Amino acid sequence: MQTSLQLPKTTRLAGLWFGLIFGLSFAVFAWGGDALLLASSRASLAGVKFLFGLPVALLLGGLTGYLVSRSPSLGIVVAAWAVVGGLLGWLSGHLPFEGRNLAIWLINPHLRGETVFVFDYAAKVRTILVIGISLFLGAFSGTVEGIALPWAQDHTRADGHLGAASWFALLTGGLMAFLMAISVNSFINQPLRKPEQAAGTLIRRSLNGELAPDSADYRTIQPFLGSLTEAYRIHFVEFSGDKKSWFSAYVDAVFADGFLLRCATAGTQVIFCDDFTAKYQTWMDGLARFGPTGARPWLDEKVQYLVVEPAVLDWLAAHATQMSGTFAVSASPPQNGWLFLSARYDTGFGMTCRFHGAAPVIVDQCVAQPLP
Repeated sequence: MQTSLQLPKTTRLAGLWFGLIFGLSFAVFAWGGDALLLASSRASLAGVKFLFGLPVALLLGGLTGYLVSRSPSLGIVVAAWAVVGGLLGWLSGHLPFEGRNLAIWLINPHLRGETVFVFDYAAKVRTILVIGISLFLGAFSGTVEGIALPWAQDHTRADGHLGAASWFALLTGGLMAFLMAISVNSFINQPLRKPEQAAGTLIRRSLNGELAPDSADYRTIQPFLGSLTEAYRIHFVEFSGDKKSWFSAYVDAVFADGFLLRCATAGTQVIFCDDFTAKYQTWMDGLARFGPTGARPWLDEKVQYLVVEPAVLDWLAAHATQMSGTFAVSASPPQNGWLFLSARYDTGFGMTCRFHGAAPVIVDQCVAQPLP
């Protein structure tokens, strides 16, 4: 198959192809594979990094390859690609946080502006490390382009069109992108997806009857087997313990029928799970009764405890006279550890409170609902 690209006359287009191949390959290897692995575990927001990162990688790669292709200085080419590497390293470190936050803001207007995924100390350190590696490999990519384009020109066919050897030279941009993506996957993507993969694997194996009755995994999930269904989504909540290590974390399994299972993970293992549907209902019941009675039953919790901020307690106390009679509790669909629970009294008064986090779970807002 012939191509209309004639390198002797369109050297910059050759550079454009090198850059586009680089950008596409980086997006596929750094974020595409990660998206597939997360999707296979039914993780929420599985493709966000690839969706947001692909156009940026294509733009950076294509534009840089095009602009530097005729530069007389190899130093300029190397420096330009080093900058591209650094930018892609920075982007790779931030997409799992700011990128997924943006996606949630688009999906759920009630969480717009909230930091659902926190760019913590571990993320900063790992991002700096990836940027350093990417700067070096980006500079090397500039050297490779400086060699690949003349090679591609020298191996055009007699009619001036690209030959197989020409395309082979340009495809070296993909190899450089692959090497750069290895550090992104090793230092950022892999440790971030382990908690979701651990929970997803446990639930899948449970539903398929693959767990031995005497195994630790079976004992962890056995109390909830009757509540598991095929329709579910895994939501990352937060890292726990020493958050600098990204070793232990909490994840939610949200089922289509409303059942919410929260699991704690360590590495690739699920340590324990808890029925958070019942727990949230109990906590909301306690908040609804706090106004009239002043009781705080949530303080008796020893594990997975609740913290109610003082402003919320003041608000509940101020509305105590409206909290009378019986009430019913309802919940919004959970989103990565954030949940809105509502209590509607038979008098017509209603309130909605916001819960988020895992260790502890925090209630930081309650607001009155308008009368139906």
